[in-house]
Amino acid sequence: MFEPIGPYNHIAKAGPFITISGTPGIDPKTSQMAGDDAYSQSKQIVRNFCSMLADVDASLEDIMHVHVFLVNVEDFAEMNRAYA
Repeated sequence: MFEPIGPYNHIAKAGPFITISGTPGIDPKTSQMAGDDAYSQSKQIVRNFCSMLADVDASLEDIMHVHVFLVNVEDFAEMNRAYA
């Protein structure tokens, strides 16, 4: 993952609990946004989740809640398509 912009970790595990934070749709290979649309960025976020979760022996099946921030609510359908 790219370096966090603040004093936090992208992923932390405490006992059975895992938190992921500060994960915009940045491709860690290029350090650039994965695209300029909500779908491309959301797909990259899911890829990033998979990578981070694998590092703590977890997977997408272990996620019980995702809190999403969108700049434009009109992007919800495309974000949701990527998450589906």
